[in-house]
Amino acid sequence: MSKPEHFRSSLADAIPDSPYELLMAHYGKVIAAVELLEKMLHLYLKEDYSKAASISVEISKLEHEADEIKRHMRATLPRMILMPISRQETLDILTSVERIADRAQDVAQILDMRQTHVPDEICPLVLRFVGHVIDSVRALGDMMGHMNRLLRSTFAKVETQEIIELGQRVHEHEYKADCVNKQLSKKIYTLEGKESPLAIVHMMRFLDVLDSVADNAENAALKIVLVVSK
Repeated sequence: MSKPEHFRSSLADAIPDSPYELLMAHYGKVIAAVELLEKMLHLYLKEDYSKAASISVEISKLEHEADEIKRHMRATLPRMILMPISRQETLDILTSVERIADRAQDVAQILDMRQTHVPDEICPLVLRFVGHVIDSVRALGDMMGHMNRLLRSTFAKVETQEIIELGQRVHEHEYKADCVNKQLSKKIYTLEGKESPLAIVHMMRFLDVLDSVADNAENAALKIVLVVSK
């Protein structure tokens, strides 16, 4: 019995122990899942539902891999010492970023539940919307990269200001996503009588959950700004 335990321990030890490297590895899985949403939506809007479904499986796999990194980090973080930010602050950031992957998986699964025809007149807005959502998560990644360098340099003032400015960029993308989502909602409501009630509900549902991806990116950005502004 000791050999399997030792083997599992060896695998865990192969994962970077640095909380900063773990945060970035976790983010890498999250942004990969979010970026696949754009590919999935392109296929879905073209009514290539089979290929879209295969992308949904990939997104779920990435979410699971992000979750595994999160579990490892929670298990090892108490052993980490001399951290510039507290354990709770690190876990708060981790949890906020994890919710992005969770919502991305939710969007993929909601899309996969029903083969809904999305009218050509709103397809460009849908793609613009997902573009702003992805941009918000990418901007968050830039923030995290700067935070990584900042924590290694003991809170340099220049790096801190850049992080705060990047936080504003995340907010701007989230705001743009909200604006496009409102336009989409209005257009979808005009489809009453042209599309089935179920189709309208399905469109509204996946767009609402997609919007929460950008919301969670903004929440994570706010937590990072609070940490570096102390």
